[in-house]
Amino acid sequence: MIETTKLGLAPFDAAVGGIYFNTPTLVRGRRGGGKTILAMHFADKVLRTGERLLYFCESQPESVMLDARSAGMDFEAPARSGQLALVPIRSAFSASSIGEFPFFEAIEGMRAMASRLSAGFAVFSSVVPWVAVSPLSSMPRRVDEFLAALSTSSLTSLLLVHKPASHAAEALVAKLSEEVPVVLEMESLRYAGSELRVLKVQGRDDLRLPMAFPLAFVSGKGLTTPAASSAPDAKIAGAEPFAMTERTTASATERPRIRATLFPATGSAPASAHPAVSPALRDRSRGRTTLFSAAGAASASAPAAATAPVSRERP
Repeated sequence: MIETTKLGLAPFDAAVGGIYFNTPTLVRGRRGGGKTILAMHFADKVLRTGERLLYFCESQPESVMLDARSAGMDFEAPARSGQLALVPIRSAFSASSIGEFPFFEAIEGMRAMASRLSAGFAVFSSVVPWVAVSPLSSMPRRVDEFLAALSTSSLTSLLLVHKPASHAAEALVAKLSEEVPVVLEMESLRYAGSELRVLKVQGRDDLRLPMAFPLAFVSGKGLTTPAASSAPDAKIAGAEPFAMTERTTASATERPRIRATLFPATGSAPASAHPAVSPALRDRSRGRTTLFSAAGAASASAPAAATAPVSRERP
């Protein structure tokens, strides 16, 4: 029986039944379309069930907590307790001297953090620095390596990616959309608000796709279904009753972004210095360059989180 968990957005969860457990879900769309708020709904749902989560963010943890507060979500208490680790990728994983994202070092760091925190969930906002690589011919293998790392880490994850604006970006989004079992899209609507589109749910022949759910952002509440008088009805294409096993447990309780860019390597990248990475992996990382700008980004020699994760068995 395939296990699922809630996405955290009521219209989607009611019609589709949730997202797959231990697998990634891709959320794509233009900047400002609502991807980040959707990811925060997911994170809030996870935290409310008592699970632990890694949140790899482009801005600083304080910005994420403030944005969550504006949507009526409390990320501060979970961050203080160690239930939530907010990891700013631009300072946690230092780029090489030629701007390469240290992929293999970052993967080992992600695994170590997930193990220390006993985390089963993750948000990657954005996933581009992890999977973009030059030359473009190396990109499919990098995507496969990243998804394999998520699988071996048993992480249920949300991968956010912006709408492509170049041939390289289009190829990257197409590869992710092909490999990830659930693909969603968040887009701004002309009349107001956003629309969540369900483009792919692998293994669900009972759903007539695409589906679309109009949404509105309400301060203190986050994404909600707009009133019928202010927006057209959701175009939900007759989903059949959901029969998969649901994995939820009852329990208590756009800031400035890094802009990811792809362009050819100007030289061979140095091998990763991370002691846990094998020589074979280090050799495979040579000649690959993933460049992304981070004005004023701080450097760090080791992964950093908003709080020190607490080692505890996953509920």
